[in-house]
Amino acid sequence: MSSARSRKRLRDAGLEELAGRCRFDSFRTDTEWQKVMKQKAQDYLEDAKRMSFFISGQSGCGKTHLCTAVCNEIIRQGGRLRYLQWVRDGTRLIDDLFKQELTAADIRLAYEILGGRCNNGRPVILSSERSLEYIRAARGGNGEAVAGRIFESCGRGKYCLELTGAEKNLRFAGV
Repeated sequence: MSSARSRKRLRDAGLEELAGRCRFDSFRTDTEWQKVMKQKAQDYLEDAKRMSFFISGQSGCGKTHLCTAVCNEIIRQGGRLRYLQWVRDGTRLIDDLFKQELTAADIRLAYEILGGRCNNGRPVILSSERSLEYIRAARGGNGEAVAGRIFESCGRGKYCLELTGAEKNLRFAGV
């Protein structure tokens, strides 16, 4: 029965297809930075009942994979969640935060959403190609507030991972 409930929660969250292939046991750890990423995500699950998780960096480095693995585990433990993409869902938030160029409207919307979640002690799992510093410098007046909310809600940065460098795009590894 709990397996059926978990599958329904994955389906309801919009994660059914991703969840099948994006698990901790299928995440590659060929390099030290991959090991650190995976360990940080697993530590988050053990430590962070009300904290958020933020991972930013190079396209193709495994951000969505790890965020999905975290979500899989939350659901397996009986939690509920909803998977959303910034570009596709616009007024709702999670994966690929600020995928496109940041606008003042994006910053205002993120501020409202994150503020509401943080003020009510509800965690957010975020992935972005934009670093906290990039978000902080965004025009529109609230970039610093948005970056600050992310940092604070992630245990004052404890669960903020930032990865940069073209060598981290695993989609082109070995090409």
